Amino acid sequence: METNQNSLKRHLSLFSVSVFGIGVIVGAGIYSVIGVAYGYAQDTIWLSFLLAGLAAFLTGVSYCEVVTMYPSAGAEYVYLRKAFPKTALPSFLTAMVLITGGAVTAAAVAVSFAGYLQYFFQFNRSFAAASLIVISTVINLRGIQSSNRANLLFTFLEIAGIFLVLWFGFTEKNPVTSASLKIHGGTLTAVGLIFFVYLGFEDIANLSEETISPEKNIPKAILYSLALTTGLYLLISFSVMRLIDSETLASSSFPLADVLKNKSATASRILSVIALFSTGNTALITLLVTSRMLFSVARSGELPSIFAKTIGKNLIPVPATLLTMGMTLLFLFFDKLEMLVSLSSLATLIAFASVNFSVIRLRFIEEETKRAFRVPMNFGKWPLPSIAGFLLTLFMCFDFNKQVYTIFTAVLFFCGIMFFFRKKTSANL
Repeated sequence: METNQNSLKRHLSLFSVSVFGIGVIVGAGIYSVIGVAYGYAQDTIWLSFLLAGLAAFLTGVSYCEVVTMYPSAGAEYVYLRKAFPKTALPSFLTAMVLITGGAVTAAAVAVSFAGYLQYFFQFNRSFAAASLIVISTVINLRGIQSSNRANLLFTFLEIAGIFLVLWFGFTEKNPVTSASLKIHGGTLTAVGLIFFVYLGFEDIANLSEETISPEKNIPKAILYSLALTTGLYLLISFSVMRLIDSETLASSSFPLADVLKNKSATASRILSVIALFSTGNTALITLLVTSRMLFSVARSGELPSIFAKTIGKNLIPVPATLLTMGMTLLFLFFDKLEMLVSLSSLATLIAFASVNFSVIRLRFIEEETKRAFRVPMNFGKWPLPSIAGFLLTLFMCFDFNKQVYTIFTAVLFFCGIMFFFRKKTSANL
């Protein structure tokens, strides 16, 4: 018997939700964007990862505070709605940017998956990417427990692949490139792209409504996943510089496999298989959390109510999940990985800036609301890490090309029209 409800069920433990974050962060970054980022940053790629990690950590502690105040699916949308209680426009536009960004992220990772698949078979890339999106959606429709089991397996494979690269990198006696401290324009461009790799810890916040004891477990999961993945990223950036030049890797469809190609054909093939699981895992999780954002916005009444419905005993938001799949398939028409990554990174930066700003504003308008976690290092009511995170992410929003801004302006314009049309329609009912 089917039931339609407007809530989600708690299944995830601290371990499970931490692995969710680690899995999506590792899968999105190292296996997808390392080649493009290395092409820009060259011998400062490690600095690009360090700067991106710093900005992510500053925002991470902001997420920890607001998620303990409002442990709900929809995360950033909910926080901005609380920060601007008299108008829904800022929260709605941010949510729609994030939903769009989630669909773009899943499309980007699916394109990367298709690239690694070509290491073994000459498949049509668009068909392979679309197939991954459909299969991931089918798994998500079986419920978050099925997604969780698949994620656990894939995450451990991803980390095994990273340690394989580290082994070859740190045992290499004749490094190709040495690390540099000289920051240049390409270093900062790479930082913007690398933000794509941190699409993961904010996804943890979107799973808070399905997590056991979210006030305690979500902040821990965010900090654990950020600390572990940033450490792995720094180590692997040094390994990559020791094994391959930036020009070769930047043009590769299967970057980490090419890192090991001249060292061990067997290891390269193994890494390509792992990369298929890794990118598949990231697509799976990204589609899952994007559907939860859609569900939350619809539940508030700012999208059609059909997308706020859950079905079956596991309370799966089927309409929101199917719409997320449809949006993601549309973005496959772009096909170019760098464009998809740039769009996704800009969406992430907007989300990070909005969350940091929400923490600052809520310190003044919701001073009495209980916070199980508070951002450390404060000047009176002012949370200094949140202020630094807001300024840093806002600054980084200005380092993309014109096409990226054109597409996002079009998205915001369309969403703004949709918001006012729906508001007018509701007022006339």
